[in-house]
Amino acid sequence: MKAKIKLILIFFVFLQYMASAQNGGRYVFTFLNNGYSAKIEALGGKHAAYFKGLPDKLTDNPAYTALSESNLLCLQYQNNYSGINQGAVFYKNKSFFTLGLVFVQYGQFTRADEKAFRYENFSAAEYAFVLNYAKKIGNKIAIGVNLKPILSDFYLYSSIGIASDWGVYYHLDEQLFSAAFVIKNLGVQIKPYFEKNYESLPLEMNLSISKKPEHAPFAVFVSFHNLQTPILRYQIEDPNLTEYTLAPKLNKIETIGDNILRHFIAGVEIFPDKNLNIQLGYNYKKRAEMSLPTKKGMSGLSMGFSLQKSGFIVEYSFTSQHIAGSQHYISIITKLSEQANKFFKPRHKSNEKKE
Repeated sequence: MKAKIKLILIFFVFLQYMASAQNGGRYVFTFLNNGYSAKIEALGGKHAAYFKGLPDKLTDNPAYTALSESNLLCLQYQNNYSGINQGAVFYKNKSFFTLGLVFVQYGQFTRADEKAFRYENFSAAEYAFVLNYAKKIGNKIAIGVNLKPILSDFYLYSSIGIASDWGVYYHLDEQLFSAAFVIKNLGVQIKPYFEKNYESLPLEMNLSISKKPEHAPFAVFVSFHNLQTPILRYQIEDPNLTEYTLAPKLNKIETIGDNILRHFIAGVEIFPDKNLNIQLGYNYKKRAEMSLPTKKGMSGLSMGFSLQKSGFIVEYSFTSQHIAGSQHYISIITKLSEQANKFFKPRHKSNEKKE
């Protein structure tokens, strides 16, 4: 018993140490916390307690695949700003394992020196291979883990790392209620960009719940993200900044309330038809940080739909980051065995005589 307590204490001390390095952008492989599932992004992002598990959502909770069917292929793509592309591919086999790859490609660049002499072109990209294991424990609980070898290539600078995600999922069928807790990106940088300059990985801890009221044609999702960082507000300490560059001044109570809400994401999914779902989402942190004081626009808001047809599930989402632009996500999920059966199914001649 004492040994278990010591292990728990060491674990939380380790988390505190990792979390202490999160402020100020002093960490690497930030693409690991990007959203990849179109449906989850349509609900506001970072929801770990969606009531139906599919491999396309395992970057938000590795326990999701314990609820999934086998032999599923998931393809995801997002066209980002300035020619940046990101995506993912996952395959769930018949065992407890799922294999996948997530990537971000930052486009083409031209190498030049301080005198503006141009040399060759080069590209930059980051990749994370994903090995997922998930299993049910009884009828109500599922656990899962992602193991993620990481490669970051920025032409003359490259880095290698290893990370893991840990998730637990709890579901009550009768109450149509789910809850989940996830710890993402526990790991280390094995090879730094610069010799002996090791940096921290972007640790993230998220808590999510979802509820579908009985007989209601909708479900509600609530998440509290980045719990490892109690204060998400930017701490501005430079007295030389002008009033136009500072955020609106808040009193103590307003500051506490604003900081709590920066952890908050809410979404709702509507079911007008058994094959069609519509999602709406709200991310307070994005709206607080990405909107302009004079024009809020749709920053922090998201929407999308999912359609199931002919053995395929197609999901699309639109998320508004800033008035300057938005992001579009698409996910496609299919069961390979069903598509193979359709393709290789023998066709009988119409004029074949019946015996």
